[in-house]
Amino acid sequence: MIESSKLVFQGGIVTVCIEDKIELLRTKLITMVEHTGNLIDAGVISLSQELDEVLIEFEKRRQPRSGVA
Repeated sequence: MIESSKLVFQGGIVTVCIEDKIELLRTKLITMVEHTGNLIDAGVISLSQELDEVLIEFEKRRQPRSGVA
């Protein structure tokens, strides 16, 4: 089963699998760090926190649910 999230894009809905969202955020974070050269930039920190939240959600979805066979 492929987990996905929905993004609103110019009035339409685009479905993106969570793995793609993680890769997109990771790439944006690397680009931003390279551009700013500063790991404590507010934008870098915000993007890093967003990536952390998505990774936590990804791990939760991968964990087997208790009581489910």
